[in-house]
Amino acid sequence: MPTFLDADAPPDRRVRALTANVRRWIVRSARGANGEVHRKNGVTWVYAPAPGGEDEIAFPRLSASNADAQLDAIVEFYRQRQPSRAVICWSTEPTAPEDLARLVLDGKPDLQIEDGVFHSTPLGWARHFQRTELIEIIERKE
Repeated sequence: MPTFLDADAPPDRRVRALTANVRRWIVRSARGANGEVHRKNGVTWVYAPAPGGEDEIAFPRLSASNADAQLDAIVEFYRQRQPSRAVICWSTEPTAPEDLARLVLDGKPDLQIEDGVFHSTPLGWARHFQRTELIEIIERKE
């Protein structure tokens, strides 16, 4: 049975609802493309190799103590898939852990790879969303 937010739902509840809905959409899209869905320690990630499929990390909520190792393992998971494709990492503010972007980028992903729809690089997306902290991190890595 569907549930709906009250018209006066507080912002944090709206963000949680949006996050849950997008996560479900990501999982269903991956399954519809005969992809893989993985869940571990507060993070869901999908691999959908079919044409038009998306590889995505959905709103990770990781503890600072295990985030580094877990993100390294996820980046390595995607690195082993061929051909190499862009991976989208969805998150809300504040990220968990706070330095999520740095931890993902410490895994040494390919920063020149373009997504399959808009043909933009990670730096292009950071600029699009005006994420100055990500722009600075990516520019230092390139």
